[in-house]
Amino acid sequence: MNTPRHTKSFAPFASAEWVESRSLDEYHSKWHENLATGSADSTILVAVIDEAIVGTIRVSSMGAREFDAQMSGMHVEPDLPGQGIGAC
Repeated sequence: MNTPRHTKSFAPFASAEWVESRSLDEYHSKWHENLATGSADSTILVAVIDEAIVGTIRVSSMGAREFDAQMSGMHVEPDLPGQGIGAC
């Protein structure tokens, strides 16, 4: 299978059918909407190298207590693994 670049990191953990069903245009639209509008119940952090966005992480609230949260989305450019972009 020739894995599309935007699903490269998911491929080892998902079925071939799921990976092939992912649309880069839909991802771009969703990322643009999330970054442009934001949400009262989530925070998006952005990793930047040389003025280019190379990663994002979205953390969303999930409970009544202010510290209850979950990672609800993450993306790191597939060509940049192992460089600490997603590290704490």
